[in-house]
Amino acid sequence: MEKDIYEFIKAGVSGFLLKDANIEDFYNAIRKVHAGEQILPPNMMKTLFASIVESAVHSSSPSIIVESVRMTKREQQVIQLIAEGYTNKEIALKLNLSAFTVKSHA
Repeated sequence: MEKDIYEFIKAGVSGFLLKDANIEDFYNAIRKVHAGEQILPPNMMKTLFASIVESAVHSSSPSIIVESVRMTKREQQVIQLIAEGYTNKEIALKLNLSAFTVKSHA
């Protein structure tokens, strides 16, 4: 499953939902993807990160490491605000996001 997730993201997938997601989760995900956000449940982040690291370690090209850790503009904004000492709740208010979204970007 880890390699599948990584390959899907490399191919351009913008989001994943778990099979236990409800209809509200489904609609929210569609709206967020339409707005340019990427959706990945928190428990899938560890899996994806592990796949990226494994791929980078086994690659002969150092550029894949750089490509694998590239952050979106939104992720950069969140990280910058964290570095400035803002809490997740403050960042959510400042960027008009949910606290859950902020946590997923951090």
